[in-house]
Amino acid sequence: MDVEELPETGLVAAVLQTGLREATTKPKPNAKPAQHQAYYGAWEWLMSDEVHPFSVRWCCDVLDVDVDLARKLARSRPAAVRRKLAHAKGKGGL
Repeated sequence: MDVEELPETGLVAAVLQTGLREATTKPKPNAKPAQHQAYYGAWEWLMSDEVHPFSVRWCCDVLDVDVDLARKLARSRPAAVRRKLAHAKGKGGL
């Protein structure tokens, strides 16, 4: 069975999408503390080198996504990442 056929792949893709979306959506200065916490927590998750289930490295490995490229794009082109995520959501995945 190919990894794309596994139902768990959708969950892993959703975790990666959510993390990237949170990391590329900078809260406004007057935003609620929870929004700031989500943003900084997402960046901490994105930059972590830990390898355990649902870490960014693990998610990228499962989905065959280049973690370094994902990080670079999140830093340099956050709006483009959000557009891609919105488009992917409509298509059912990354």
